[in-house]
Amino acid sequence: YSDVAISNVDLSAEGRVTSWGQLQLEAKAGVIGGHQNVTLTLEDSDLTLLDDFTDWPGIQTRTCYIYMYYDPNPTGGGWPDRITLFKGVVGPGVKFNEKTATWNFTLIDIGKKNNHSIGQPYTTQIFSEIDCGECGSDGTGTGIIPIVYGDPVIGSGACAIERPGRGALCEAECTQWAWGDEYTLSGGFCRLNAPDLWFRICDETLWQFDPGEQCIILGGEVICGNLSSNGVFEIYDYFNYSHFDWDSGSQRDARTSWVATGRGSFFIANGYKWLTLPKNAFEDWTNGGRGYANSNLTVWVNCGGWRGYPAQVWSSVSGSHVAFVSVSWPWCGPSELGWCPPDPCANNSYEFVATVGGWGW
Repeated sequence: YSDVAISNVDLSAEGRVTSWGQLQLEAKAGVIGGHQNVTLTLEDSDLTLLDDFTDWPGIQTRTCYIYMYYDPNPTGGGWPDRITLFKGVVGPGVKFNEKTATWNFTLIDIGKKNNHSIGQPYTTQIFSEIDCGECGSDGTGTGIIPIVYGDPVIGSGACAIERPGRGALCEAECTQWAWGDEYTLSGGFCRLNAPDLWFRICDETLWQFDPGEQCIILGGEVICGNLSSNGVFEIYDYFNYSHFDWDSGSQRDARTSWVATGRGSFFIANGYKWLTLPKNAFEDWTNGGRGYANSNLTVWVNCGGWRGYPAQVWSSVSGSHVAFVSVSWPWCGPSELGWCPPDPCANNSYEFVATVGGWGW
């Protein structure tokens, strides 16, 4: 912005500056010199500057310059030459005067940007919940915590405002296992399993998170979705914000523990029924020739609700499908139980997620 409106091939600036204040350069022998602070007033009767001053991460993160231009041709030949008079940042105390529709603020010399006396001194005694590790810790609880502000923060040993929070999982969606209810079998709690679409962050750690759409790291995986103010996180997908689409092809690469997703079917031969999966949903449906029977592979099927089945049968039943579990004799359920897991899948085209590595987080 300028004190006069300028628009030509070399420079475009709105004429919004109504006051430049005073600028003075300090020069001291043996030390690095700097500028005094300089105050500015910007006219904003149409409120077009409002977003610049109020949007995250804040006007204080912007670097500001003051130039003096020379116009060698006042008749319109351009403004090619300039001198940098000042470089700095917006200091505290930004004010908007509603009567005059002006913004008033002070520019702090760039040499003072890291001056800890600017802003509120945060101490470990007052803000004990800030986990900075060794940052700001002097063993007494009274040390000043160095604070940096910006997105991203690079190469700083200080504590960053708006840094990612760390939370604890208090509740997850309960998923039916083939042989019983997860809540009962897990001793009264439910873990986050592959097909679950929500979980809740504990209240005591929720303060570290802002509500809204975001991605978080959970169990080493990036989960994207929407966090509500009550701590419930609605899961969209892994590594992206699109919702699951079971008809768009396998999402086996979305998580490191997934080996296939999509829609399954069933196969009946000689009076026996097996649940089956399409071979093309797997990168290698033979698992290197070993198959997945008696391995640590779980297939979650959505037939009137999600249910988890460990792979017990792994055999090719057609040119396109493989059987992973029997829901009728001769192969049924965990051998120690001696019974078949329930068969909820009366129809083909059920949604499934096949995972390796355990039952969830």
